[in-house]
Amino acid sequence: MQHASSRTPAPSATADSFFLGGDPHTPLAVVHRGAIRSAVGPENRGGGCGKRSRWATVGSTWRALDAWGQSAGTATVQLVDDSDGSPCAYLVFGPKFTQGSGRYVFVATDSGFQPTASLQWHAPAGPRKGFEKLVDETLRGVAQDRQSEHCSVLGSRSRYFQYGEQKLAVGGGEGGYVIAAYGKAWAVESRALRPASAKGASACYRPVSVFDLDGDGVPEIVMRYFEADTFGDVVLSRDETTGKWTVVAESPGGNAV
Repeated sequence: MQHASSRTPAPSATADSFFLGGDPHTPLAVVHRGAIRSAVGPENRGGGCGKRSRWATVGSTWRALDAWGQSAGTATVQLVDDSDGSPCAYLVFGPKFTQGSGRYVFVATDSGFQPTASLQWHAPAGPRKGFEKLVDETLRGVAQDRQSEHCSVLGSRSRYFQYGEQKLAVGGGEGGYVIAAYGKAWAVESRALRPASAKGASACYRPVSVFDLDGDGVPEIVMRYFEADTFGDVVLSRDETTGKWTVVAESPGGNAV
């Protein structure tokens, strides 16, 4: 879908960490020496998903992280299923994460990652209404085949968050997503539009979570998408100088079961 960019390592980063995306639970991101990168590089896409001993092992344990990067319990891999023929195996978690695990990001329990305080911003009704209008206006005319069923499966449409003095929001829908900063009004920082493909289907996006993956004090956004019968996740990171958000990691994706 997109290609991850390079990023300067965080000066005060966590130890190495390994993250899985939502259902299907394919490798998403690695934090190594303070830098975020895709767990499966673009050169390996379609040909495998890395060392199975690292992520596709029955009995391995993972911390579920909620919409704000807070621990929501421990998931244990109960089944590794290779029957769908995709490069990445399909993982089944248990006990409490057998259903609804697409709402979370998962980090290996032997990772250095530690949750920081939630960045959730309880935005007042006025800013919320203004942002939802901004998203609608930005995406209007992009989607030709509205995939409301798939979008509803992906979860909440918007997330409102803040760190330092900055207040921001991310919103997704059929055809793209928008990230904006709030002052006296909303100002778009980044947007990605995915017009309908030749088959007439647009991509659908939803923000899964907002939290600091690499310990540099700046949050990342984990965005989930559905496109061409495939679910996947990307990690977006902000350039503090320009305010622009770029993809720094992406999962191989697959068909959710």
